[in-house]
Amino acid sequence: MKKILLGVLFILLVLQADSADLSSYIDEGKHPDPASFRGITWGQHLSGIKGMKPAGLFAIYEKKSSLNSYIREKDDPAIGYGKAEDIIYLFWQDRFFGVIINSLGSSNRDEFEKAVTKWIGKPTIRKDMPAVLYMEWQRENTRVILEYRKTALARKQDVNLSIISREMEALFMGF
Repeated sequence: MKKILLGVLFILLVLQADSADLSSYIDEGKHPDPASFRGITWGQHLSGIKGMKPAGLFAIYEKKSSLNSYIREKDDPAIGYGKAEDIIYLFWQDRFFGVIINSLGSSNRDEFEKAVTKWIGKPTIRKDMPAVLYMEWQRENTRVILEYRKTALARKQDVNLSIISREMEALFMGF
């Protein structure tokens, strides 16, 4: 009887694991791949976007030229129920490349994760290491990365949320 019960529990655990994998495919159908961020379409030319102020150069990849970064006047700092300290819009050759969102604290990290999960589904990769929690959502057109530095050395900006256009990234990298 004990062996049968253990066998049934094992089968239920396997089925639950399989349904978790299936749910990620279902989520992709439920959550369409984003074509934009806050109304700015990936690859959109800077000249067609109002309210952008230069914020300087932003180095994202070694051996490549820097991206131009901008902040948007009167930008809403809310990401779900979390609050961003900085929202930096990245442009390469004056085309919208992606966005970097910086914030503080585990509560903002939790809220950012909830917002992204609601927006595009469950994370593809989740690594909980001693000093960093790393999550990545890999979609066909976008790649979203949420990093939370847990150490005392991570002052002022310990939460980083990056949303990058895969097409623009491929052009930037020369693929």
